[in-house]
Amino acid sequence: MMLTKPEERSRVERGLECYVRAVSAQLGLPPTAAVTEVADTAGAYIPLARRSARFPDEDLMLAWNDREGWFVGLDADPGHTPRVIGYLGGPDPLPKPSVVRAFVDDLVAGHWSGPVSPPPHEMTEDVLAARLGSYLG
Repeated sequence: MMLTKPEERSRVERGLECYVRAVSAQLGLPPTAAVTEVADTAGAYIPLARRSARFPDEDLMLAWNDREGWFVGLDADPGHTPRVIGYLGGPDPLPKPSVVRAFVDDLVAGHWSGPVSPPPHEMTEDVLAARLGSYLG
């Protein structure tokens, strides 16, 4: 999705920051751990403080974008694409933070059997802004 409306872009930026802070809090991480970016698309990155049972020697990251929703990957060096090890999937690209936490908990414990390819999410700019706007408090 292209974010083209300035008023919606601002609402997406602020709402995404609040939403991702809520996800970070559910994971027991400080709000400063998360990075969000809104350009042509919207995205977020949270380095995880835990390791996966499947990849005990690798750092993990949790990421979100408006096309694929939430996923966990093996953290890569800047400029490199992370290896995705699981997508949250489901019909909602913006699930409650507690749902994201449960996804991370299951994946880290080695119990995740969800999708390994990105689920397609189609959300208009207006809907994304409205959904994220609900986190503005």
